[in-house]
Amino acid sequence: MSFDFGSGITEFKDNLIKSKKYWIIYLIFILITSLSMFTLNNYIFPTKEIVMIVLVAIFGIFAITFYSYHNTNKELYKTAFVIIILFGLLCCFLNPICNVSDETEHLARADITSQGVIFPEYKGDGFDVSSSIQFFEKNRTKTAFQIDGNINYDGTPIRYHSAFQQNPFYGYVAPAIGLAVAKLLELNVLVAMWLGRLLNLLLYAGLVTYAVKKTPILKVPFIVIACIPVAIQQAASFSIDSLFIGLGILIIAYFFYMIKAEAKSLENKDIIIFSILCLLMGLCKLPFLALVLLVFCVPSEKFKAYNSNLFKFIGLIIVGIVGLLYSTYAMPNYMHSGWRIAFAAKNHFNSTAQLSYMTSHPAESAVAIFHSISSLDVGPVLTAMTNLYSTVPGAATMYRLGFVSAIFPMFIGAVWFFYPLTERFDIKQRIGALIVVAITYFGTCISQIITWAPVGDLYTVAVHTRYVLPLFILVPFIFGMNHVKEKNEELDSYIICLTCAFLAAFLVQIIARYY
Repeated sequence: MSFDFGSGITEFKDNLIKSKKYWIIYLIFILITSLSMFTLNNYIFPTKEIVMIVLVAIFGIFAITFYSYHNTNKELYKTAFVIIILFGLLCCFLNPICNVSDETEHLARADITSQGVIFPEYKGDGFDVSSSIQFFEKNRTKTAFQIDGNINYDGTPIRYHSAFQQNPFYGYVAPAIGLAVAKLLELNVLVAMWLGRLLNLLLYAGLVTYAVKKTPILKVPFIVIACIPVAIQQAASFSIDSLFIGLGILIIAYFFYMIKAEAKSLENKDIIIFSILCLLMGLCKLPFLALVLLVFCVPSEKFKAYNSNLFKFIGLIIVGIVGLLYSTYAMPNYMHSGWRIAFAAKNHFNSTAQLSYMTSHPAESAVAIFHSISSLDVGPVLTAMTNLYSTVPGAATMYRLGFVSAIFPMFIGAVWFFYPLTERFDIKQRIGALIVVAITYFGTCISQIITWAPVGDLYTVAVHTRYVLPLFILVPFIFGMNHVKEKNEELDSYIICLTCAFLAAFLVQIIARYY
């Protein structure tokens, strides 16, 4: 098969003109948001800011134009890949050193995985990692322009205080490959960091792309949720959240694939695959093992085999048992961290004592768990989706994107509740999905109360956006009421345009604050 390059260029030009209205809106949006975020220093030395605006302008125009001739249901997954890669690459290279939540510790665990160690051993005062981890610890939140990065990645073992021992090793395989290549080729520390981040981003892009391809419904909302700025920031880092969020989006896609399947078209292997995906995700964050319950929302008549219900229960039991067994390993090892041990002692954290308090005060515990709905992240959960997370040495902070952080929740809320649905969903399936979401969310709240609240204080809980982000894609399925007969292609074009625009604003914020 041959490709006519000249014809491809002509087609791109035609679609560039066709999508002119949308990328003009995009350019106006990023210009206004950039001016709203810049301080006097940005205007005095504007070179990097101008370069960044030009880059996001080019990437956004390309993504919007690409979407204009890949906007069919069969090709939308290509748009998802392009948007994640284009804007993710900028986030990968421009986000300061270990600036994402706990990224230094995630990097340390990836380094351990790159050594072929599946279960890290806590040595009493830390873990054996490569000495270059000290470089990243020392230079957190600095940019490539502020440090001497011409130092080879050094694999000489040293002791480091924390490495997320409780997390499963497969959550770090992708970035570990990057670090292994860096050691093998004797690359410098910055290139090693970028390579690890890049492979994690590719993993996320691959999972989301396949999810958009797999799901028969809500493809555009899938892209919107997958491209929430905080999700891209996590994906373009060493964080295990790249796999966690990506798997979550894929699980929901597989669920939609099963409920929309033809009668007698599914096999028991679909239950097995779904259960495995839920197990892999749940071991990253244990409350999400509950997603395996979604399989019970799939009608039995969708399956060929008469014993599909038996397979559903077997899958549930196996996922539950493995999750319970893994929790006996993960929970004790969670506090194998120098700063966490000190922080827990100072703030009177004790999981065993907290559990005892909760069981002896069931009414207060129930009230506190429901109260946690109002405690999502820093303020309402939606306002945190565009925040720039920064792990400044000795602390952590969230930088808001000005009015962008105010209007982004309106955009997400509109997609959640008013996105035009060309399908109608069974009320039992909606209620079932809502129950699963509730179990997962409140399970996350309980785990946070147990591990991150002083004994006896059940109201000090922080459930960050990224902890529950995979559940977002179920919201339009559960609550969506705007039913239409045909797909609105113009509306989808506006949605893709704004998705890119909010990502661009997020990236401009990185330049405005750090460069």
